[in-house]
Amino acid sequence: MKPLDGAWRAVRRARAVGLAGLLVVGALSVGGCGGHGGTSKPPTYSLGIFDAQWIGGTDLDGDGLWETRRLAWDADVSRDDLTKSVKVKVYARPSDETTWTLLGTTDCYSITGGSDSDVYYVDVSGFPQGTWDFKLELYECSGTSVADRYGPADDPDLSGKDFEELAYRIYGAAWDNRLDVDQDGCWEGARLYWDADVTDGLTKSVQANIYARPTGTASWSYLAPSTCYTISGTSSSDLAWVDLSGGPGSYDFRIDLYECGEPSPVASLGPAAAAELHDRCWEPALEISDASWANALDADHDGFWESADLIWNANVVASDASLPVKAKVYYRPTGGSTWTLLTTTQCYTITGNSGTNAVAIPVAANVRACYDFLIDLYDCGGTMPAARLALEDDPDLYSRCLEP
Repeated sequence: MKPLDGAWRAVRRARAVGLAGLLVVGALSVGGCGGHGGTSKPPTYSLGIFDAQWIGGTDLDGDGLWETRRLAWDADVSRDDLTKSVKVKVYARPSDETTWTLLGTTDCYSITGGSDSDVYYVDVSGFPQGTWDFKLELYECSGTSVADRYGPADDPDLSGKDFEELAYRIYGAAWDNRLDVDQDGCWEGARLYWDADVTDGLTKSVQANIYARPTGTASWSYLAPSTCYTISGTSSSDLAWVDLSGGPGSYDFRIDLYECGEPSPVASLGPAAAAELHDRCWEPALEISDASWANALDADHDGFWESADLIWNANVVASDASLPVKAKVYYRPTGGSTWTLLTTTQCYTITGNSGTNAVAIPVAANVRACYDFLIDLYDCGGTMPAARLALEDDPDLYSRCLEP
């Protein structure tokens, strides 16, 4: 039970005058006046629903359709000296139809006379998108007959209410763990947080995809997914995040939310709705300074190596900083357009521009051909390459000929 505000009570007092003539209060006299004598039968009483009202609700996508709302009403007993145990059946129907569907029956609860402190409510949700009417049937818990019916004809609050079944939204986004080694306002890395919500009372498993584009451009590039995680209603304790790094340049970001395993997004948040996702400046925290080859084996001296070690040296832009990194090495036949992942290194730590940051991987081929190579360097927690060394940057990555 929950009392409503003063507005409800004011409406109730105004309507009480009109209801007085409808109360069933009477007595049957067997004796008394006129000399008939005898005893009086106890007066009867009636039960009725006085008013209905909607309280609060969620419209997560702001389209004017409610996903969930609280329907409250005030039931009265016609005698102020009586307290009765009652229950209410709640029905709904599309506004353009005539058939009612039972939504549920409340527990038994107590009402006393014309008190306005015994208001009762139910939370309603889960309706297909459309306009709905509602009806209440009041029963005394000790009986089976309807004591009162209260519907759209009795109260406009029970007519023409717009609902939809389910809604998601991404409430907001924020950045944390920002890395700006040279303090120039451009980040080398940062953690992107967001808060996803769903209709109150529901718990859903969701997953997000993160996209980026250079500020001022139109095309989005996919960056990374989140893991599948659980959100509950509009709770703020179910934040999710991904760690990002990369650059250089200024970027916009977009977060698309999916139900886990489903192909279509259920909500999206981008730079137009969230300033935190617009025009974020990034720069590399890392650089790859050089690539070379060592230990080349060419047993038949035909210029095609049977194996060799590819070596590169990575540096941290800030000379006194250390970062854990990993590298992805790709290859393609010279002149081709599609890169194939050759290997991903384990995470290792580099410091400043130390010459001890060099790493080597063995390279061999199953098919006699000449190959190009590409090296992407990542912060170990990052999802965007923080540095890249391509054949345009270093001729040692261009057209290396190998054979089995």
